[in-house]
Amino acid sequence: MKLQVTRSKGILTVGTGKAIDSRNASDFQTALEGFVDDADEAVVLSCEELFYISSAGLRAVLMVARGIRSRRKAFAMCALAGPVRRTFAITGLDRIIRMYPTREDAMMAIGR
Repeated sequence: MKLQVTRSKGILTVGTGKAIDSRNASDFQTALEGFVDDADEAVVLSCEELFYISSAGLRAVLMVARGIRSRRKAFAMCALAGPVRRTFAITGLDRIIRMYPTREDAMMAIGR
């Protein structure tokens, strides 16, 4: 899975691919965790291209969020399409992970 990575004002933004499922969830988790640098104050997972996430993908996102928070960094997601957003709502993860409609909203909310 190829992830799009940018940094701006202490915020690491990572764009997902089209799907996070049992075939790539582990690689996604490892790659995302590897991108986080000590200088990053926050991480935004941008889901503009994401159209499908399986239970393995949900677990990977949750594990990443927990790992980032344990390092005292903020974590948020943005730009979730309707079906993906519903999946997070059904599982209750939308109450655990902060979610925003756009990348700009996420960066403004968690930026310092």
